[in-house]
Amino acid sequence: MTVCSPGTRKGPHLHMKRWGYFTCIRGNARVVAKIDGEYSVAYTGEDHAFQTIEVPAGIPNCLENVGDVDAYIINTPSPAWHVDDQDDHVVT
Repeated sequence: MTVCSPGTRKGPHLHMKRWGYFTCIRGNARVVAKIDGEYSVAYTGEDHAFQTIEVPAGIPNCLENVGDVDAYIINTPSPAWHVDDQDDHVVT
């Protein structure tokens, strides 16, 4: 789980092997992904039926808190993170 303060973002992130599954369980967040040079936006959280947002491997993305309270975001990546399988890549 990650906590994102109001008006802040986490990322951008890029994983080449791992898919991201993000669900905001407190507050509201958006996931911004860059797909084929275009930005795609999806929302999750209290005002968005706690929608789970799926981000495929190879798609850069960031998490943004769009609410007035801390956003609690659960990330359930697949495959799961492991110290022996680093999959974090630099992206701007």
